[in-house]
Amino acid sequence: STKKEDPEKNFMLIQISDIHFGSKHYFSSVPVANDTIPVADKPSLEKYFIESLSSTSNRGDFLAVTGDVTQMALTEEFEAAAKCITAIGNELNDGVRYSGKNIAIIPGNHDVNWSIQQADPKARYLGFSPYIRFRSSFGLHIDNQVEPERLYEIHDLIDKWNCVIVGFNSAVLEGPDDHRGYIGESQFKNAMQEIKTLCSEKNPLKIALLHHHLTPVSSLESSIKKHDEVLRDAAFIKSALIENGFSIALHGHRHFA
Repeated sequence: STKKEDPEKNFMLIQISDIHFGSKHYFSSVPVANDTIPVADKPSLEKYFIESLSSTSNRGDFLAVTGDVTQMALTEEFEAAAKCITAIGNELNDGVRYSGKNIAIIPGNHDVNWSIQQADPKARYLGFSPYIRFRSSFGLHIDNQVEPERLYEIHDLIDKWNCVIVGFNSAVLEGPDDHRGYIGESQFKNAMQEIKTLCSEKNPLKIALLHHHLTPVSSLESSIKKHDEVLRDAAFIKSALIENGFSIALHGHRHFA
């Protein structure tokens, strides 16, 4: 089309992932971030991310955080992450609207507290308790004893952006030694039932968020002779996303500088 696009119709989503607040968070260990440095001079993810947003003409409309928010799923780590995410969200085009409803966050394997979970393995919600408290701090209130497969999120952006964002919990079957991830048929079908009701006769852009990989990444580490780790039910999820009209899937999990 030769007609100039209306900038109001352009939707910009910003994704961050695997920020690992805690002992492995980058700015926790750099020397110039220690306690003797004046606060205004301290480097931080929040500071540099906001500077980066400020240098662009479009600061973004929506923030997606695709898991591994913390290192060990400790309350202190989640509190630090919440401060950072809120600050970044406030720099978006309209700030944090409606109690954080322009922010989607999903859990990763590091956001399950294994120490709590191992105290009562059959209470599958226990390991997610610190994450649920953290997520509720953004205005999304979740039952403290909800089953892990009910921790999906649906963000209705149809009226303004003709878009729906679905955040899946791919840490449903996570264990300390198995990080392949799993979403499951029940979680997917429950989410799709809500999507069907929400969309009605409309056909919005559908974006999926999940922490774990749907496809192998061996091409990025071909020198390491190990099997590819992808979502346990990657084949089902991939085909189901396509069948249900999803155009984009954003993930995190593996780190490549």
